[in-house]
Amino acid sequence: MAIESAESPELCPGVVASTWLTKFIADLNRADFCLKDSLTNDCYWRDLLVFTPNYRTIQSLPKVQSFFVQPVRTAQPQNFRVMPGVRVRKPVPSLTFIQGILQFDTVNAHCSGVFTLVQSEGSTWKAWALVTMADGMTGVVERFGPDYTPEHRTCDQSRKMKEEYVAIVIGGGQCGLSVAARLENLGLSTLIVERAARVGDKWRTRYDALQVNTPRSFSHLPFVPFPESWGQFFRSNDVAGHLEKYPDHLGLDVSTSTTMLSAVYRPKDRKWSIELGRKDGSIVTVTAHHIVAATGADTLAGATPIIPDIPDSASFRGVIAHSDQYTSSRSWNNQNVVVVGTGCSGHDIAQDLTNSGSRVVLVQRSPTAVISRETLYRFFPGLYFGENVPPTEIADRYWVALPLSASRTVQQDIMATIAHIDEKLNSALAAKGYLIPGPSDNFLHRLLVRRGLYPSYLMTPLRPSETLAQVAITSIAGAASLLRLARQITIKAGQGVERFTPSGVSFSDGSEADADLVVFATGYSNTTIRNIAEDIFGHEVAARVDDVGGWDEEWEYAGLWRPSGHPGLWFAGGDLFTARFYSRFLALQIFAHEKGLFADE
Repeated sequence: MAIESAESPELCPGVVASTWLTKFIADLNRADFCLKDSLTNDCYWRDLLVFTPNYRTIQSLPKVQSFFVQPVRTAQPQNFRVMPGVRVRKPVPSLTFIQGILQFDTVNAHCSGVFTLVQSEGSTWKAWALVTMADGMTGVVERFGPDYTPEHRTCDQSRKMKEEYVAIVIGGGQCGLSVAARLENLGLSTLIVERAARVGDKWRTRYDALQVNTPRSFSHLPFVPFPESWGQFFRSNDVAGHLEKYPDHLGLDVSTSTTMLSAVYRPKDRKWSIELGRKDGSIVTVTAHHIVAATGADTLAGATPIIPDIPDSASFRGVIAHSDQYTSSRSWNNQNVVVVGTGCSGHDIAQDLTNSGSRVVLVQRSPTAVISRETLYRFFPGLYFGENVPPTEIADRYWVALPLSASRTVQQDIMATIAHIDEKLNSALAAKGYLIPGPSDNFLHRLLVRRGLYPSYLMTPLRPSETLAQVAITSIAGAASLLRLARQITIKAGQGVERFTPSGVSFSDGSEADADLVVFATGYSNTTIRNIAEDIFGHEVAARVDDVGGWDEEWEYAGLWRPSGHPGLWFAGGDLFTARFYSRFLALQIFAHEKGLFADE
């Protein structure tokens, strides 16, 4: 999470960072591994494959010292240096951070870290948060380096497959493509299996008005960025086209119109035997050391669109659809439409229908947090857009500078700042009847953790203490467009659809609305990694997969982008940023297993 910039004539952040690094190196080399001169008592140290073969976030100085002492001595970190661009950040008026990036090496890897320093007792600067991450393996020449010339070829499913791959990636969306690119970059042969006729069809078949709600540079895939000519926000069809060309640019092997029929793991030689069914009816058997399931949140992955069971639906003379089925407003010009749900999809669809002249009733069952795009820009200061921004890979490190467990401690104060920035927007929406959450709501946590319940995050089940209202979907749009939409439609707030009538719907307060179409933008069913594994691989494999989903007790992904519990089986899911950032670490884990650097599960 990035935060506001701050200039201070009294601070020389580069000098502070260099002084801190000297103390940190000295602490690491102490015989007793005492880190008290460089880390705060309430510190967080997150490690992504540098000192541990997994993702770990350890909190508090005693636990950090106990946990990292042996891994650090084994890895032998050296050649520490602070990169240029150390910066001062002020997340809230009462708190000042100094953040910077360091590089170093271990016996097996080239690594980096991002540190967040705070002023502690005696005005000494210490690290409150430290994130260390493996960037690449020692001695490995990466295929897609600076001198790589993109290939231009068309994926041909009639091309003969190899008999054996290091990895088979199931799913050719952003996560599957990113993982395959990272694996091939490390020289590991990979086949992408995509059941759709064309790569990118999942984006292509969504509603026409769908836009990416995060800036372009924040959303890049590895090695092949989105074109600058697209602007900051772009349509789903643009993404679909980019995904389709992506394997051609990098020379990735893709088999479209192909379904995995079976996968049997052979423990003796630690390989999978996989049967693939192709469009022409042929069945091909291949072997692979690893399978990466990157199927997204759809019916194959066990998550299905939720349409509430509402009485008298059979009597309704119109059309009932889920937002997953909605494509455009062309068939509904100048008609009556009820849209149930005020998340991103609900707002997009309501706006699309309104633009075509439809009369729209937007049903808001519970308060929904709203952040304008103008405010969203403030979360990316000097990182992903504007002048003199760093390369995306540097910006990514600053973006993850605070482990999720640490960022939660300052989110409420940041929420107060956001509420102040968007005060006019929220007041205007409230005046139209829109329900805005109160000051105790922390939608920023949902935005960072759940990404507004975008489909790829539906693997996260509700925690036992959460209610539907508490995880209401965050809406992100331009302030002007939200206000314009609020003036053009009828907002039915705090009411649910009680029943259908022949000509429309009846609400819980007894009022009615005519409708030719009712769209439920009500999300998807919850599922877990084990559910997904059972749907794809069967009960025997699923029984060995950790029954998790969402986040573990350290606020790390549970079951995604890391060992699943079954040898040679991995799961990948998430938005465009997540695909780019975490695909590196999944590929490095597979590489490490192939080279014997990590013990087998």
